[in-house]
Amino acid sequence: MLELRPAKAEDKEAILAFCQQTFAWGDYIHYVYDQWLTDANGDMTVATVDGVPVALSRVRYLSPTEAWFEGLRVNPAVRRHGMGKAIAQYNQARALARGIAIGRAFISATNIASQTLSSRIGFVQVAEYRGLDLKTPVERPTAPYTVKQATANDMAEIIAFMQDYRHALLSWHWHVQQVSEHALRRALADNSLWVALLDGIVSCVSTVTFWDDDKEMNVVGLFSEQTAPATAIVQHMINEHLAGNISELRVYRHHEQPPIELASLGLEPNPEAISGIWELRLS
Repeated sequence: MLELRPAKAEDKEAILAFCQQTFAWGDYIHYVYDQWLTDANGDMTVATVDGVPVALSRVRYLSPTEAWFEGLRVNPAVRRHGMGKAIAQYNQARALARGIAIGRAFISATNIASQTLSSRIGFVQVAEYRGLDLKTPVERPTAPYTVKQATANDMAEIIAFMQDYRHALLSWHWHVQQVSEHALRRALADNSLWVALLDGIVSCVSTVTFWDDDKEMNVVGLFSEQTAPATAIVQHMINEHLAGNISELRVYRHHEQPPIELASLGLEPNPEAISGIWELRLS
Protein backbone atom coordinates (compact mmCIF):
# COMPACT_ATOMS: atom_id res chain seq x y z
CA MET A 1 0.00 0.00 0.00
CA LEU A 2 1.34 3.44 -0.99
CA GLU A 3 1.67 6.09 1.72
CA LEU A 4 3.00 9.65 1.38
CA ARG A 5 4.24 11.30 4.57
CA PRO A 6 6.93 13.58 6.02
CA ALA A 7 10.38 11.98 6.11
CA LYS A 8 11.75 10.60 9.36
CA ALA A 9 15.27 9.99 10.66
CA GLU A 10 14.68 6.23 10.57
CA ASP A 11 13.98 6.40 6.80
CA LYS A 12 17.54 7.45 6.05
CA GLU A 13 19.16 4.04 5.64
CA ALA A 14 16.51 2.78 3.23
CA ILE A 15 16.56 6.03 1.22
CA LEU A 16 20.34 6.15 0.88
CA ALA A 17 20.39 2.53 -0.24
CA PHE A 18 18.88 3.56 -3.60
CA CYS A 19 20.52 7.02 -3.77
CA GLN A 20 24.10 5.95 -4.37
CA GLN A 21 24.39 5.97 -8.17
CA THR A 22 21.72 8.44 -9.27
CA PHE A 23 24.23 10.29 -11.47
CA ALA A 24 27.44 9.19 -13.14
CA TRP A 25 29.36 10.74 -10.23
CA GLY A 26 27.07 9.34 -7.52
CA ASP A 27 24.64 11.49 -5.50
CA TYR A 28 24.54 14.14 -2.78
CA ILE A 29 21.54 13.02 -0.69
CA HIS A 30 23.78 11.48 1.98
CA TYR A 31 25.32 14.91 2.53
CA VAL A 32 22.04 16.77 3.00
CA TYR A 33 19.52 14.28 4.43
CA ASP A 34 20.00 15.26 8.09
CA GLN A 35 19.97 18.97 7.26
CA TRP A 36 16.83 18.66 5.14
CA LEU A 37 15.10 16.72 7.88
CA THR A 38 15.46 19.54 10.41
CA ASP A 39 15.16 22.56 8.10
CA ALA A 40 12.11 24.63 9.04
CA ASN A 41 12.20 26.26 5.59
CA GLY A 42 11.51 23.03 3.76
CA ASP A 43 9.41 19.89 3.64
CA MET A 44 10.96 16.50 2.88
CA THR A 45 8.57 13.74 1.86
CA VAL A 46 8.92 10.00 1.47
CA ALA A 47 6.70 7.54 -0.33
CA THR A 48 6.46 4.11 1.25
CA VAL A 49 5.06 0.82 0.00
CA ASP A 50 4.01 -1.51 2.79
CA GLY A 51 6.00 0.68 5.17
CA VAL A 52 9.26 0.59 3.17
CA PRO A 53 10.57 3.96 1.81
CA VAL A 54 10.79 3.83 -1.99
CA ALA A 55 10.89 7.49 -3.02
CA LEU A 56 12.03 10.87 -1.73
CA SER A 57 11.44 14.50 -2.65
CA ARG A 58 11.92 17.89 -1.04
CA VAL A 59 10.44 21.37 -1.41
CA ARG A 60 12.44 24.34 -0.12
CA TYR A 61 10.72 27.65 0.66
CA LEU A 62 12.86 30.49 -0.68
CA SER A 63 10.48 33.36 -0.01
CA PRO A 64 6.83 33.78 0.99
CA THR A 65 5.83 33.11 -2.64
CA GLU A 66 8.67 31.03 -4.18
CA ALA A 67 9.60 27.39 -3.69
CA TRP A 68 12.35 25.13 -5.01
CA PHE A 69 11.63 21.47 -5.76
CA GLU A 70 14.64 19.18 -5.46
CA GLY A 71 15.93 15.74 -4.58
CA LEU A 72 13.29 13.66 -6.36
CA ARG A 73 14.52 10.08 -6.15
CA VAL A 74 12.67 6.83 -6.83
CA ASN A 75 13.97 3.34 -6.14
CA PRO A 76 14.71 1.79 -9.56
CA ALA A 77 12.83 -1.33 -8.48
CA VAL A 78 9.50 0.56 -8.39
CA ARG A 79 9.89 3.08 -11.21
CA ARG A 80 7.14 3.47 -13.82
CA HIS A 81 4.48 2.90 -11.16
CA GLY A 82 3.55 6.54 -10.59
CA MET A 83 5.71 7.05 -7.49
CA GLY A 84 7.47 10.14 -8.84
CA LYS A 85 4.23 11.81 -9.91
CA ALA A 86 2.50 11.01 -6.61
CA ILE A 87 5.28 12.42 -4.42
CA ALA A 88 5.76 15.49 -6.64
CA GLN A 89 2.06 16.35 -6.50
CA TYR A 90 2.02 15.78 -2.74
CA ASN A 91 4.79 18.35 -2.30
CA GLN A 92 3.04 20.75 -4.65
CA ALA A 93 -0.03 20.58 -2.40
CA ARG A 94 2.14 21.27 0.66
CA ALA A 95 3.66 24.30 -1.06
CA LEU A 96 0.29 25.61 -2.18
CA ALA A 97 -1.03 25.30 1.39
CA ARG A 98 1.76 27.67 2.49
CA GLY A 99 0.76 30.30 -0.06
CA ILE A 100 3.51 29.55 -2.58
CA ALA A 101 2.69 30.99 -5.99
CA ILE A 102 5.56 29.65 -8.09
CA GLY A 103 7.86 26.65 -7.87
CA ARG A 104 11.03 25.94 -9.81
CA ALA A 105 13.47 23.09 -10.35
CA PHE A 106 16.66 22.25 -12.20
CA ILE A 107 16.44 19.32 -14.62
CA SER A 108 19.42 18.03 -16.56
CA ALA A 109 19.15 18.26 -20.34
CA THR A 110 19.78 14.50 -20.50
CA ASN A 111 17.17 13.57 -17.88
CA ILE A 112 14.29 12.86 -20.24
CA ALA A 113 12.29 10.94 -17.64
CA SER A 114 12.22 13.92 -15.25
CA GLN A 115 11.43 16.31 -18.10
CA THR A 116 8.49 14.15 -19.15
CA LEU A 117 7.17 13.85 -15.60
CA SER A 118 7.53 17.59 -14.98
CA SER A 119 5.69 18.45 -18.19
CA ARG A 120 2.82 16.19 -17.21
CA ILE A 121 2.34 17.92 -13.87
CA GLY A 122 2.47 21.45 -15.24
CA PHE A 123 6.14 22.50 -15.26
CA VAL A 124 7.47 24.50 -18.22
CA GLN A 125 11.13 25.07 -19.06
CA VAL A 126 11.87 28.81 -18.93
CA ALA A 127 15.66 28.99 -19.18
CA GLU A 128 18.79 26.90 -19.55
CA TYR A 129 22.26 26.99 -18.04
CA ARG A 130 25.21 25.71 -20.08
CA GLY A 131 28.38 24.94 -18.17
CA LEU A 132 31.90 25.64 -19.35
CA ASP A 133 34.90 24.18 -17.53
CA LEU A 134 38.28 25.81 -17.10
CA LYS A 135 40.81 23.78 -19.10
CA THR A 136 43.76 26.05 -19.91
CA PRO A 137 43.89 28.76 -17.24
CA VAL A 138 45.95 31.87 -17.77
CA GLU A 139 46.43 34.50 -15.07
CA ARG A 140 45.81 38.05 -16.25
CA PRO A 141 45.09 41.33 -14.44
CA THR A 142 41.47 42.44 -14.02
CA ALA A 143 42.32 46.16 -14.19
CA PRO A 144 40.77 48.64 -14.56
CA TYR A 145 38.08 46.67 -12.71
CA THR A 146 38.22 45.69 -9.06
CA VAL A 147 36.53 42.37 -8.35
CA LYS A 148 35.48 41.55 -4.81
CA GLN A 149 32.96 39.70 -2.69
CA ALA A 150 30.03 41.99 -1.93
CA THR A 151 29.48 43.34 1.56
CA ALA A 152 26.52 44.90 3.33
CA ASN A 153 27.94 48.32 2.44
CA ASP A 154 27.53 47.51 -1.26
CA MET A 155 23.90 46.42 -1.05
CA ALA A 156 22.14 49.70 -1.73
CA GLU A 157 24.07 50.16 -4.97
CA ILE A 158 23.68 46.48 -5.95
CA ILE A 159 19.91 46.59 -5.41
CA ALA A 160 19.66 49.73 -7.54
CA PHE A 161 21.90 48.20 -10.24
CA MET A 162 19.82 45.00 -10.37
CA GLN A 163 16.58 46.89 -11.01
CA ASP A 164 17.33 46.45 -14.70
CA TYR A 165 17.30 42.67 -14.12
CA ARG A 166 14.33 42.38 -11.75
CA HIS A 167 12.59 39.89 -14.05
CA ALA A 168 15.69 37.69 -14.31
CA LEU A 169 16.56 34.63 -12.24
CA LEU A 170 19.34 34.54 -9.67
CA SER A 171 21.01 31.21 -8.93
CA TRP A 172 23.47 30.06 -6.28
CA HIS A 173 23.92 26.87 -4.27
CA TRP A 174 21.83 25.03 -6.87
CA HIS A 175 18.54 26.81 -6.53
CA VAL A 176 16.92 29.70 -8.39
CA GLN A 177 15.02 32.75 -7.19
CA GLN A 178 13.70 35.76 -9.06
CA VAL A 179 15.90 38.82 -8.66
CA SER A 180 14.70 40.90 -5.72
CA GLU A 181 16.12 42.61 -2.67
CA HIS A 182 15.18 39.50 -0.68
CA ALA A 183 17.08 37.21 -3.06
CA LEU A 184 20.13 39.47 -3.22
CA ARG A 185 20.34 39.69 0.56
CA ARG A 186 20.05 35.90 0.82
CA ALA A 187 22.92 35.50 -1.66
CA LEU A 188 24.94 38.00 0.36
CA ALA A 189 24.26 36.08 3.58
CA ASP A 190 25.47 32.91 1.83
CA ASN A 191 28.74 34.65 0.82
CA SER A 192 27.77 34.13 -2.83
CA LEU A 193 27.42 37.68 -4.16
CA TRP A 194 30.29 39.29 -6.09
CA VAL A 195 30.77 42.58 -7.92
CA ALA A 196 33.09 44.18 -10.43
CA LEU A 197 33.72 47.84 -9.70
CA LEU A 198 35.01 50.56 -12.01
CA ASP A 199 36.16 53.64 -10.13
CA GLY A 200 34.23 52.33 -7.13
CA ILE A 201 30.94 51.99 -9.04
CA VAL A 202 29.21 48.62 -9.56
CA SER A 203 29.57 47.51 -13.20
CA CYS A 204 28.66 43.82 -12.91
CA VAL A 205 26.96 41.60 -10.34
CA SER A 206 27.34 37.82 -10.23
CA THR A 207 26.78 34.90 -7.93
CA VAL A 208 29.66 32.59 -7.13
CA THR A 209 29.27 29.32 -5.23
CA PHE A 210 32.26 27.66 -3.64
CA TRP A 211 31.76 23.98 -2.82
CA ASP A 212 34.18 23.37 0.01
CA ASP A 213 33.80 19.57 -0.04
CA ASP A 214 35.32 19.18 -3.51
CA LYS A 215 37.03 22.59 -3.97
CA GLU A 216 34.80 23.46 -6.92
CA MET A 217 33.74 27.00 -7.77
CA ASN A 218 30.70 27.82 -9.90
CA VAL A 219 30.13 31.26 -11.45
CA VAL A 220 26.48 31.81 -12.41
CA GLY A 221 24.73 34.92 -13.66
CA LEU A 222 27.05 37.67 -14.87
CA PHE A 223 24.64 40.61 -14.89
CA SER A 224 25.99 43.54 -16.88
CA GLU A 225 25.30 45.50 -20.04
CA GLN A 226 29.00 45.30 -20.90
CA THR A 227 31.31 42.37 -21.47
CA ALA A 228 34.45 43.84 -19.89
CA PRO A 229 33.33 43.81 -16.22
CA ALA A 230 31.77 40.36 -16.64
CA THR A 231 35.02 39.11 -18.12
CA ALA A 232 36.87 40.63 -15.16
CA ILE A 233 34.82 38.59 -12.69
CA VAL A 234 35.56 35.36 -14.57
CA GLN A 235 39.24 36.28 -14.84
CA HIS A 236 39.41 36.97 -11.10
CA MET A 237 38.08 33.47 -10.41
CA ILE A 238 40.63 32.02 -12.85
CA ASN A 239 43.37 33.83 -10.95
CA GLU A 240 42.00 32.36 -7.71
CA HIS A 241 42.09 28.91 -9.31
CA LEU A 242 45.73 29.35 -10.21
CA ALA A 243 46.45 30.52 -6.66
CA GLY A 244 45.52 26.99 -5.55
CA ASN A 245 42.33 27.78 -3.64
CA ILE A 246 40.10 25.67 -5.88
CA SER A 247 40.59 22.61 -8.05
CA GLU A 248 37.74 23.09 -10.53
CA LEU A 249 36.11 26.18 -12.00
CA ARG A 250 32.86 26.10 -13.97
CA VAL A 251 31.01 29.03 -15.47
CA TYR A 252 27.32 28.66 -16.28
CA ARG A 253 25.90 30.81 -19.07
CA HIS A 254 22.27 31.80 -19.48
CA HIS A 255 20.26 34.27 -21.51
CA GLU A 256 20.77 37.23 -19.16
CA GLN A 257 24.55 37.15 -19.51
CA PRO A 258 26.57 39.32 -21.89
CA PRO A 259 28.19 37.51 -24.86
CA ILE A 260 31.60 36.93 -23.28
CA GLU A 261 34.16 35.04 -25.36
CA LEU A 262 34.90 32.47 -22.67
CA ALA A 263 37.07 30.31 -24.93
CA SER A 264 39.70 33.04 -24.88
CA LEU A 265 39.78 32.72 -21.08
CA GLY A 266 40.53 28.99 -21.25
CA LEU A 267 37.00 27.65 -20.74
CA GLU A 268 35.46 24.89 -22.85
CA PRO A 269 31.81 23.76 -23.07
CA ASN A 270 30.92 20.71 -20.99
CA PRO A 271 28.09 18.82 -22.72
CA GLU A 272 27.32 17.02 -19.44
CA ALA A 273 26.72 20.33 -17.60
CA ILE A 274 23.49 21.55 -19.17
CA SER A 275 20.47 22.10 -16.93
CA GLY A 276 17.09 23.63 -17.64
CA ILE A 277 15.18 25.78 -15.19
CA TRP A 278 11.62 24.50 -15.01
CA GLU A 279 8.80 26.57 -13.57
CA LEU A 280 5.37 25.74 -12.16
CA ARG A 281 2.66 28.33 -11.52
CA LEU A 282 0.71 27.21 -8.47
CA SER A 283 -1.70 30.14 -8.32
